[in-house]
Amino acid sequence: MTRSRSNRGSSTAARDLQRQQLLFWKWRDLITKLMINRINWSGLPETVDERFLETVLATQGKAVFYEEAGNLLATRVVIQDKPDVNENYSKFQSIGPGWTRDIPENEGILVWNSTNRSNNWTVFDEFASDLAELDILGRTNRSQQRWAKLLLADEANYNDVKRIVEDLDRGKPLTVGLTSLGKTIEAIALDLSTPYMQEDFHADKEAVLAELYLFLGLRSVSREKPAYMNYSETDSGNDAVARVREDLLLPRSQAAEAMNEKWGLDITVSWRDEQLNAMTDTNPSGAENDTDRN
Repeated sequence: MTRSRSNRGSSTAARDLQRQQLLFWKWRDLITKLMINRINWSGLPETVDERFLETVLATQGKAVFYEEAGNLLATRVVIQDKPDVNENYSKFQSIGPGWTRDIPENEGILVWNSTNRSNNWTVFDEFASDLAELDILGRTNRSQQRWAKLLLADEANYNDVKRIVEDLDRGKPLTVGLTSLGKTIEAIALDLSTPYMQEDFHADKEAVLAELYLFLGLRSVSREKPAYMNYSETDSGNDAVARVREDLLLPRSQAAEAMNEKWGLDITVSWRDEQLNAMTDTNPSGAENDTDRN
């Protein structure tokens, strides 16, 4: 008993959807790693986990620092009061796994992910979707280079034509065994020749990645002939990156200063880019790029 063609189509659609989801999560995982490893918190007490703090800021847009039983904690937060004239808040509720804590007024210090107080997760999901789609388009285009013909066969010849195509696809010697003597396989071949477009897809992916890196505050140098890049033109790009970094560092630094004053700590916040600078900030002429000092 053979499966109906509708069932075969449903199975193929399910596999395609699964592949698309896997590719989306591949890029989502990369973006998450980049997001939570951009910024270095120095001087945090042992009771505050930097990885968790940056994860909360990236996904929730804000976190709260407060003291409980002599320990400084940083957790997810729910704001409980209306904003003042400057849209700031003073009453918070700490959120943990299966518990909540009402923080006394003015006893918690709120830290935002950015100066515009957003977490940008929906934007980064769009980046992951675009990159996954380019992966799929690239794979489809490569697959189309293997088969430039579409074979159309009637129901009686379907299984024989399908087996022939599968043998060719696996690189097996072509053997034909008919189910009955005298039977002939009739099929119509349609030309499906498509150009090889990997360079175009690669350029599109580079453009999406460059935009993603800008949103993340990461410098990006194209892998395409970096020796011929016009570095005077990249100054404006580096300046935009510096502004994105400032947008992320400023609210963290303000929270660190408030914590230092309130609890006598020495917390500082900086961009974690020493290795990135070593890989991307080399000018072919040997001259130092002034924007690298920002």
